[in-house]
Amino acid sequence: MSIKIQVRSNKGGVAKTTSAVNIGHCLANKGYKVLIVDADGQANITDYLLGGVEFIGKRPGINKLLEKGSKLNPEDVVVESRIDNLFVLPNEKIDANGSTYSLTSIIGDHPVFQNIIKNLLKNEFFNDFDYTIFDCGPANESDAVSIQVGCDYLLIPSTPVHDGLTGLKSALDFLEEINSYMDPCDKTEFLGVIACSINNTLGEHKDCLKHLKEGLGDYLFQNNIPQSQKAYRFSRTGKTIMDFPKDKAAIAYELATSELIQKIEALKKSKTKKNKRAPEANL
Repeated sequence: MSIKIQVRSNKGGVAKTTSAVNIGHCLANKGYKVLIVDADGQANITDYLLGGVEFIGKRPGINKLLEKGSKLNPEDVVVESRIDNLFVLPNEKIDANGSTYSLTSIIGDHPVFQNIIKNLLKNEFFNDFDYTIFDCGPANESDAVSIQVGCDYLLIPSTPVHDGLTGLKSALDFLEEINSYMDPCDKTEFLGVIACSINNTLGEHKDCLKHLKEGLGDYLFQNNIPQSQKAYRFSRTGKTIMDFPKDKAAIAYELATSELIQKIEALKKSKTKKNKRAPEANL
């Protein structure tokens, strides 16, 4: 059965999509079959991995898949990327009339429509993948709720600045609220926080990292992601940081991915003994 991970934060610009892409690439490099679902209306995953222009109004993606009355199946819209073992469920981004797609506008806020996503995630098609990673937008919309409910784990990227910490706290509060309505065996487990775009020469970054460690303890990944010019440029070239394996950020993502695998294995073992809660957000 596929391990489903939601990657989200309630703040934009915290390397959420960058983390989803590069962790997915790392897992694929390790031989795992990986699907990345582009559930963010900005469609950055689609742009980065597939050359988004060919999807604008030309072929279906997640929004058409989820439309009421759709006859599409997941296998009809999933696309193989240029990276071995890495597949993408794209986001159309813009419809034929030039309007930006939103999952919320497609499925609505009514629970019946929210169940469309939850039922989709139960589709046997996803069991063909070792990992399914959902790149979600920063808002607490109904699609984010449905995806979180359908996922096994939540991973939150954050940057070492005040706004990043605010988005982190909000995402943790959101996780706890949603889990409070779920059966213990169905709760989304909190994998932890990856600190991204770190510059250890900046006092603010050092202070924020210290603050994160004090507030999160072991939920803060030991391997944080340093700033990298390649990380800044990769979205414009169609490459991921992992295309530059000697880059410091690529090495960091490789280590963080190994840490992620270890955390999942540890959570699987602990789940049989007790139900872990998300930590209090003392941030």
